[in-house]
Amino acid sequence: MQRETFFAERWPLMVPQLRAALAKAGAGPDDRDDLVQETAVRLLGMWDRIDWERPVEALAQRIAVNAWRDQWRRRGEREQLGELPEQASAADTERAALARVQVGEVARAFTTLGEGVVRTLRL
Repeated sequence: MQRETFFAERWPLMVPQLRAALAKAGAGPDDRDDLVQETAVRLLGMWDRIDWERPVEALAQRIAVNAWRDQWRRRGEREQLGELPEQASAADTERAALARVQVGEVARAFTTLGEGVVRTLRL
């Protein structure tokens, strides 16, 4: 089969099937068009090795899904299933809580002092 004939006649009929297969595999809407183009490029690269006795649609779908998996692995975007483990915080929550208590004690102590003393301490 000639490349021009394939991409003029058969390819437009295959594109919706490829998009559906990519959606089923988990590819986002923004990625699907790029992956369909990538599939076309990969088909062109292996044009002389394609077995035209077998359905090329299955081959194109396999190429598209593999391209999606390659992209997914490169990006490292993996869906977390289940509960996320509790993340360790860089902030020391005990120290922050104690600091709030101490600030509150100082604020209460300021109310017992004269205005001039409080102003001097705040400076």
